[in-house]
Amino acid sequence: CTGPMIAASPQLRWIQLGAAGIERLLALPELRGREILLTNMKRAAGPVIAEHTFAMLLSLTRALHRHTLSPFPSPDTYMAAGPASLQHRRLLVAGYGGIGSEVARLGRAFGMHVTVVRSRDGADADGIHFDSITNLRELAAAADVVVNALPLTTGTRGLFDTAFFDALRPGAYFVNVARGESVVTDALVAALRSRQLAGAALDVTDPEPLPRRHPLRTMRNVVITPHVAGHARETQAREWLVKRENLRRYCAGEPMLSVVDPARGY
Repeated sequence: CTGPMIAASPQLRWIQLGAAGIERLLALPELRGREILLTNMKRAAGPVIAEHTFAMLLSLTRALHRHTLSPFPSPDTYMAAGPASLQHRRLLVAGYGGIGSEVARLGRAFGMHVTVVRSRDGADADGIHFDSITNLRELAAAADVVVNALPLTTGTRGLFDTAFFDALRPGAYFVNVARGESVVTDALVAALRSRQLAGAALDVTDPEPLPRRHPLRTMRNVVITPHVAGHARETQAREWLVKRENLRRYCAGEPMLSVVDPARGY
């Protein structure tokens, strides 16, 4: 969906995106001033991305990425890698959309103490404590694991910077399954080198893809996947259902699913 395509379509009334991220489309000048309905896939990949989040996190906390079955490590060698349990740990989830809500749910299933920061106020529910995103740094000081599930907006770009990582509880883990541009990469590298962070799990980076010789690629306390957290047959099936149902609703004049608020950026 490009600027020239929008400009060449004066009767365009609705755009259905095939992904959750909307920032590139909103940046197109050809879209400004147009009364075009925008819908996306804001919840279709949430369950799968949450599973991927914990797969990467467990790889770090259980030291899975540092061991092979041959030769089988001795108990002393395995313990030297620092395996840890997630139970009773404090999980801080930034964002409570399709991804953040699923990450919070799985965190509860692991027996973690879950706090969610988001832009809108909300009362605690289902064993989850909700707080304002303005308190992110204060809450990070007590967190064992921080998961970024925020959309990329002007307010979240570069949000996870040096001040944020300095505020973290020493030895915490950081997971990014949202957008690479919300993290200041040099600040993340510095926090890993100083051991302020015990490890990082990244499905997205800035830049993306990372250069071959980038420091993050050589760190033993980093797990990186190439922006594939949402990939699964189940995700494709849910996306098709959303597209089909939204087409039916549009033709019938009914309320649409996953409507984007351009003012909020998601």
